[in-house]
Amino acid sequence: LHGFRDFFKKAAEEETEHAQMFIDYINKRGGRVTLKAIGAPKQEWATALEALEDALALEKDVNAKILAMHEVADNDKDAQMTDFLEGNFLKEQVDAIKE
Repeated sequence: LHGFRDFFKKAAEEETEHAQMFIDYINKRGGRVTLKAIGAPKQEWATALEALEDALALEKDVNAKILAMHEVADNDKDAQMTDFLEGNFLKEQVDAIKE
């Protein structure tokens, strides 16, 4: 379908950029990043609508996890972490869900 490749390519590039931002932030704060294997993503969908529904579900899941990290940081009075999440991810996640 017209535009699907570009939509999902852009989304994948943004998520790669976000992962690098988290890695850089953890390293900057003196942490150590340990990457673990993850399962392969789904690669076949019956319809275009199913692919978009899966993408939306993933964005909502990521948003929930960022909100959970924000809550932990807020409870621990970690203003730097809450600022990092707010400034880099929370608004963008809402925009992605709307898109």
